[in-house]
Amino acid sequence: MSAHIRPVALNVNDAANALGVSARTVWNLVRNGMLPSLHIGTRVLVPYQAIEDFVMNHADTSGTHTRPDAAIRIAQGNRARKVEVSR
Repeated sequence: MSAHIRPVALNVNDAANALGVSARTVWNLVRNGMLPSLHIGTRVLVPYQAIEDFVMNHADTSGTHTRPDAAIRIAQGNRARKVEVSR
């Protein structure tokens, strides 16, 4: 009988699926330092704990109603764009 082992880190596509966003969004979060990552050879991995921490740090805990289109703004050089975050 084998026990299910949770991965320690996810590749960018799997991290995107876990967060409910696109891989491009995860790349932007990594590039802007909002989501920690590690590089092993040519692979970029996002620690599972970093994904959980990101969600907890951006969760609305105020108890007030949040619009369904609530977004985090990520600065990209001189411009900013909205990044949808599933809750």
